[in-house]
Amino acid sequence: MVIDVGIIGTAAVLALMSLTCWTLIIRQWFALRWIQRNIDALGTALVASPNLAALSQAFSNRDQEACKRILDAAQGLESPGGTYRQLEESSRRDIALRKVLRSLDQLMSRGLGLLASIASTAPFVGLFGTVWGIFGALSEIAQVSEASIQAVAQPMGEALLMTAAGIAVALPAVLAYNRFSRQRKDLANDLWTLAEDIRQISNSAGLPHAQGRSA
Repeated sequence: MVIDVGIIGTAAVLALMSLTCWTLIIRQWFALRWIQRNIDALGTALVASPNLAALSQAFSNRDQEACKRILDAAQGLESPGGTYRQLEESSRRDIALRKVLRSLDQLMSRGLGLLASIASTAPFVGLFGTVWGIFGALSEIAQVSEASIQAVAQPMGEALLMTAAGIAVALPAVLAYNRFSRQRKDLANDLWTLAEDIRQISNSAGLPHAQGRSA
């Protein structure tokens, strides 16, 4: 009975870790794909649009999209108020743009820490189940005068299976963490590059409409 409790408990923990891992993987995949689509759309529009007004018009119906938020911040449409109004308009646009980029970076980083934790702890959880199971099997063997291979094989096999289950849970988490970390870094660089391009275009354009709105 000790063996059953230990193995069932370990299996339940590993199942929960696996479910959490795959939920994070799916969510992160969609988030990074969404960021990539926005980067592609914004990069294409920068080349195709003749001026900043045309660029803004191209994304006028995409209020919740990352590309629209970057454009609004770069043009001063989301400039911070309060004490920040003492700063020059260009400085306020830079602050707003950094805020948007930080929020997007947080979106891309969400769940990576938990994936890393699952990747590093799942094998040890499985090993704990194995040790618990072997200890229980040996305890039962010690209580009987004779122990056959048939009596020992099943509990030992179940115990060793927990180590394999721990590795099986950890592998997707490791692979996903490594891939998402590299992809996040690449996307963050692309976002900062596009944001800097738009910032320079905005500063060159002067943005009288943005200055008037924030006054």
